[in-house]
Amino acid sequence: TVRSATEQGTHATVSHTQTSSIGRTEVIMGNTDRARAGKLSKSQSGETDWTPIYVIIGIVAAIIIVMIVAG
Repeated sequence: TVRSATEQGTHATVSHTQTSSIGRTEVIMGNTDRARAGKLSKSQSGETDWTPIYVIIGIVAAIIIVMIVAG
């Protein structure tokens, strides 16, 4: 896929992640800056995105603070 994209003058990044009993294997190849850096995105690497949870906790804390101050 990458070779074909390069020959056609376009850009491609192909990644694959596999977890087995002997460990985790991550492969990324392509002709883009991301492939050149050799780094998978957080979702590709299986890393959890905690941002929505932090936002919800912040909103709940703000509501509790407002209730205490207005109370």
